[in-house]
Amino acid sequence: MCNEMDRREFLRRSSASVAGMAIAGAVFAEPASSTSIKLGFVGIGGRGSYHLDCALGMEGVEVVALCDIDDKALYSAKRWVEEAGQPTPHLYGDSRTAFRQLCEQETLDCVLCCTPWEYHAAVCVRP
Repeated sequence: MCNEMDRREFLRRSSASVAGMAIAGAVFAEPASSTSIKLGFVGIGGRGSYHLDCALGMEGVEVVALCDIDDKALYSAKRWVEEAGQPTPHLYGDSRTAFRQLCEQETLDCVLCCTPWEYHAAVCVRP
C-alpha cells in the first residue's frame, strides 16, 4: 500500500529536515580558514568568462591559472584577473592539450572546465 502525503505534510517534513541540516552544519562546521581557494580555468570564452567574472567577485578566491586556445580570450581574462587586484595568473594556451600542463604544474583546489562539449570529457577526466 502506498503512503500518501499531502502538500502540508510534505512541507512540514521538508522544513524540519532542512532546519536540522542547517543546525548540524552550524554545529559541525570547521572555523573559516584564512587561506584562499585557488582556481584554474580551462576554457574562458562565453560560459568560462561568466564563471571567471563570478569567481573574481568572491572573497577568498584566487584565480591562479587560465587556459584557452584563443589568445584574445586568454589575454582578456588575464587582464580581468589583474584588474580585480589579483596576481597575474599563469597562462596556458599553446595547444588543445595545454590543460595537461596546467594540471601538472599548478597546485589548485579546483579546475573549472568551460570548454565546448567535444573537449570537455578529456579535461574532466585528466588526473
